[in-house]
Amino acid sequence: MLPVDRLWCNAKKAASISRRIATHWLRRLFASAGLSKGVPVTDMAEWLGHHDPRITQWRWWRG
Repeated sequence: MLPVDRLWCNAKKAASISRRIATHWLRRLFASAGLSKGVPVTDMAEWLGHHDPRITQWRWWRG
């Protein structure tokens, strides 16, 4: 288990969240929310670790 997954698991337990929510789901939510609110795709790509903003654009704006 990755450290971030372990942290998320502990946080879910502490908040009494029983629903199965993966950390990747949180990543997608973060990206989708940011892009829909006007965060530049270049900034989001950097934060997500994408070397090319076109990857970010393709993943989240496929339509």
